[in-house]
Amino acid sequence: MRTSFEMTMMLVVTGATNVCMFPAIYSLYHRQFVFEAFIGMFTMVTSFMYHVCDSIDGPLWLTEGQWHRLDNVGSIMSFVMWIIHLMDLRHPVFERYVQYFFLAIVLMFQEKNPWDDRNSVIPIVSSFAMLLISFTYQRRVPKYNLQQFRRGLLLLLCGIGCFVRGLDDDTDPFRFFHGCWHGFVGAAAYYNFKVLPDRNDKDPTPDFELQQSMSLVDRLYTYDLTWSTKLYHRFGRYPTPRLCWEIFSHSGDGFL
Repeated sequence: MRTSFEMTMMLVVTGATNVCMFPAIYSLYHRQFVFEAFIGMFTMVTSFMYHVCDSIDGPLWLTEGQWHRLDNVGSIMSFVMWIIHLMDLRHPVFERYVQYFFLAIVLMFQEKNPWDDRNSVIPIVSSFAMLLISFTYQRRVPKYNLQQFRRGLLLLLCGIGCFVRGLDDDTDPFRFFHGCWHGFVGAAAYYNFKVLPDRNDKDPTPDFELQQSMSLVDRLYTYDLTWSTKLYHRFGRYPTPRLCWEIFSHSGDGFL
């Protein structure tokens, strides 16, 4: 039976430190990463409830073990989500299917046996294998922001080190290292999802891949409309060039 002091210390160290994840969650929400923000919030809440139940040695609607299993689902999905983010899938609907697919995989493996480490590792390794396959299929490695990548990876490695160190309750009775794990992984998540440009950012230069996928008719019409617009802006005040502009601007409809 824990003393009041021990209970308070564990609440502060393992429960309150979950707030460290909030800046990353807010950043994801602000940048319209809906699925990622939801999983982040889910993980923060379930982790907080699990550690509160563990500290007070009693249930809060769900038992400690039930909150722990839900926390495992969120934690594993957080790693998987980052790996999916690194794939730089440029089709939002397909990306959403991949996210839900791995969510189903994580749920099934955790339902099988949440205390078997293999059921936590296999979904993460599978998503990493898919990352490598995506590089091969797309024949490119995305252009990552290496500064953000290094920051996030360094913080994540520090967090993993603290997590492993905190597994021994005898040498870490107040779960100090587990609290550090929360702090480091929360900071890492903030940088990890900034390794690629925001989805709302638009490149002012033409997309070469998009042009390649356009049909010949679409490309000719685009060039026609571009040049006709330039002529109008330059000579639109005068009758003869204005007539030329009218012909050019409608040639796509008339001839193509």
